[in-house]
Amino acid sequence: MGLLTIASLGSLAPAKAADLAQPVLTPVAPAPAQKPFFIKIGVTGAIFDTGVATNVGGVPVAGSGGTIGSAVSGSVEMGVYVLPHIAFSVAGGFPPVLSLKGIGVFAPQGVLVKAQSGLTTITGHYHFDNFGPVKPYVGAGLGYAVVFRDIGLPATLNPNLANNLALVLQAGVDYVITDSFGVYVDARRAWLTQDLTGLSGAPGPTLFLPVSARIRSDPTLLTGGVSYSF
Repeated sequence: MGLLTIASLGSLAPAKAADLAQPVLTPVAPAPAQKPFFIKIGVTGAIFDTGVATNVGGVPVAGSGGTIGSAVSGSVEMGVYVLPHIAFSVAGGFPPVLSLKGIGVFAPQGVLVKAQSGLTTITGHYHFDNFGPVKPYVGAGLGYAVVFRDIGLPATLNPNLANNLALVLQAGVDYVITDSFGVYVDARRAWLTQDLTGLSGAPGPTLFLPVSARIRSDPTLLTGGVSYSF
């Protein structure tokens, strides 16, 4: 009986050693689920690539032109992921007051007109996620320029700057700090042309002359700020 017990124990020893040699597998925690909604709050600087074609009294003015000064404003963007890499968002901000300054033959008149105007954009974008916490994206969409207030000046009386659509291209980078918070930089280029009508500040023989202008502003919007996902 004793020999049988010893033999049995000896036969079990290799099995126990083999069991100890098996690697211990540690379960891997699943990646946190992507939060579908996000909001971004930032500061936007606008740089304009301006071109102006003007008619006074129905006659084209050769050598006319204008330039729009840069502007800075606060901005907000809200969006949703519809697929893991694809999102749609709406972005806008507080509309700044923009000044159109005359150049060429209009240079002596200084600022021709001012308007409080803002560009709201709707874009779709593709997000890359193979760079760790750095997540670049590219996108495209449409913008709509809304004029909230026209400001007449001695050079242009009773101005009326029309709203209009614009094509928008977009690129940016999100940097993820936590599952909910991050920072971002974003660049957008819009191709925007608007029509302006008014009266010339220099009267004709009996009345002020009608003025019309086609203003191409083509803004580049550079934004930086913080983001929150939920």
